[in-house]
Amino acid sequence: MSRSRIISANKDLMSDKGSILLSIVRGEQFEFPVICDFLDIADTDYTYEAVIIEGSNDGEGSYPTQVQAGGVADTLNVRLCSYEGAWDSNTAYDQEDVVLYTDGNYYRLGSGTAYTTSTNPLTDPSWIEHDPRTVYVQFPSTFCVTSPYSQLPLPDAPTYGFFELSVTEADNPVYISIWKPARGLVEILFSPTELV
Repeated sequence: MSRSRIISANKDLMSDKGSILLSIVRGEQFEFPVICDFLDIADTDYTYEAVIIEGSNDGEGSYPTQVQAGGVADTLNVRLCSYEGAWDSNTAYDQEDVVLYTDGNYYRLGSGTAYTTSTNPLTDPSWIEHDPRTVYVQFPSTFCVTSPYSQLPLPDAPTYGFFELSVTEADNPVYISIWKPARGLVEILFSPTELV
């Protein structure tokens, strides 16, 4: 039982690796992988929500400390891989399908449609070792373009938004848990092609 003084806290029972700073050029489109280390497999047993809210930007590139009043709020798509169970040489797999091999590791098919082979994922270069706790947050090319921020990025001054990924249990009869494994700032950099 805990017997030290209540005000002499020296252990953080809930810790993480810190907030992120994700830098993107306005108009870029890509996926950002996030490993949810509190899950065994990132699947449809959970609900995933990724959002970015416009920060109160000063036009000088300083980190904002407040949300922009009436600013833009975007919800980003979160993509999951399709988990197909144990690898079977007779099954046809598609790109991004994930299988469990007999070595105890998961493998993701890098490319292909209806791909079948007798070469196992351990030795077939088409299969890439994969962490099954991974989700992919998708940043579309329209982010901060279709609904531009009040202060657009300048050649020498980026614009910022506040980012967070939330993961919620879909069903738990005892108590539904909600985790927030990634949060921080998204730095939006100036892009000449967005002005041409």
